Amino acid sequence: LHLPLQFTEPSLLLVNVLEATTLLLASTLFLDPERFIRIEILARLHSFLLHHTVLRTLRRRALYLDGALPEV
Repeated sequence: LHLPLQFTEPSLLLVNVLEATTLLLASTLFLDPERFIRIEILARLHSFLLHHTVLRTLRRRALYLDGALPEV
């Protein structure tokens, strides 16, 4: 699965949407194991989005761009 997620300027809104989508997808997948098997691509997307480093990096960059964090 190729995901074109090379953000140069992520917004806090985008990061929050990614997190909310991940939680919603996770709850759907775990409530219906049959659906988990049928939507393997979404399961892979779920796995990718849950990777904490990606979301943490996006959140820090978005906060920096909003002026809430100093550059590191």
